Amino acid sequence: MVSFRTKMYSRHADAVDAWLPGIDAARRAVRQASDAIVWLHLAKTGGTTVNTAIRMNAAWDNSVFPQSSQRLGQLCYCNDPTCDDARQAFDAMRDLVSNQSSAKRLRVSNGHATFAETRWLARAISSRGHTPPILMSVRPARQRLVSLFRDYWNSYHLSAMTSDELRAAKGTDPSFRWTHHDHAKRRKLFTDSQRFLLGDGRIDGRLWFNSFNPGRGYPFWLHEVFDEPRQLATAMESGELRVVPISKLDDLIVELTNQAPHRYRESTARRPEVEAALEESQDIIDRLASQDDVYDALLAERFGADFAVSTHVTNK
Repeated sequence: MVSFRTKMYSRHADAVDAWLPGIDAARRAVRQASDAIVWLHLAKTGGTTVNTAIRMNAAWDNSVFPQSSQRLGQLCYCNDPTCDDARQAFDAMRDLVSNQSSAKRLRVSNGHATFAETRWLARAISSRGHTPPILMSVRPARQRLVSLFRDYWNSYHLSAMTSDELRAAKGTDPSFRWTHHDHAKRRKLFTDSQRFLLGDGRIDGRLWFNSFNPGRGYPFWLHEVFDEPRQLATAMESGELRVVPISKLDDLIVELTNQAPHRYRESTARRPEVEAALEESQDIIDRLASQDDVYDALLAERFGADFAVSTHVTNK
């Protein structure tokens, strides 16, 4: 049920229709928590590692909004007409409010979204005049794009596995999701991958990068996440947004969980066909990554070598 108060939020320019059913429950969860953060997940910056570390930590509760492009009762971005992932997310949020301990901290996540949307969400779920701060990890654009390509083809190999092979690959990794929604995403990726596979086992990397378009509701570049570099700089300066270079991710996990960091979704052995496709696509990668040059320069100026030489083993 969407309350009258939540309907009022829908008039705001940055409101995300897909999130409206969860606003009231999330606000109650923020009110009950000892403190809260909103996680803005910039793709390929170690977000899965952070999210899993928090999800597995007993001191935290999690309020998970669906991807901004999802709609209740409509086709999910996983392309499965029977997927009910968004409704399940809101049901879990309401259950959390009913069972939440006030001693716990709360992480609110909203998939891959813009800063304006995430700021609207943080303000919409604020309680007693306190707006949860936004936390985001960052990494140079070129590293992120290369990481996404490697992850795409790692996921392709997972999508081609049998159920028994998948279970073996999963092992004890809690970041590996086994839901209907995640199976559907793997099927979608397998279908998409066929146009990039050459008959001799090679990958047409140039076609992949020239076709690069994460899709509606999935901002990848920082210039898609932020309206302009000044918006990013102002948000950091004001304390509204905390930005952490991926090289400092371990320190962040220790700070948030008081536990030693554990790597999730670590890189598999480099696949020769993937590396060959990357080598053949260097000029396109450089051109695409240059779109975020001004953002990379801003972050390098702020964080120095911690940003400029950021490296991480997760899905590199």
